[in-house]
Amino acid sequence: MMQLRQLDMKRITEEERRMASVLAKKEEEKKRESHKQSLLKEKRRLTINNVARQWDLQQQRVANIATNEDRKDSDSPQDPCQIDGSTLSAFPEETG
Repeated sequence: MMQLRQLDMKRITEEERRMASVLAKKEEEKKRESHKQSLLKEKRRLTINNVARQWDLQQQRVANIATNEDRKDSDSPQDPCQIDGSTLSAFPEETG
């Protein structure tokens, strides 16, 4: 890169050159930090959306399972321990 030696017909000193370089580096660092923060924000937003979607899916599964269990219970009025008209105890040691 060609160095600027004069600005408005005045010679640029080493101190001015160093100050400009420091300012340019600070601005570049600010841009990098800002970009990094925006990437983190976007990643956080996507993570929250994914977790919310997973939560909704899980809640729907639980609701579907509960609905299916309710249907099974209402479809079979038979006692779960009763098979072929004979009563079976849920605890085998109680059979008599």
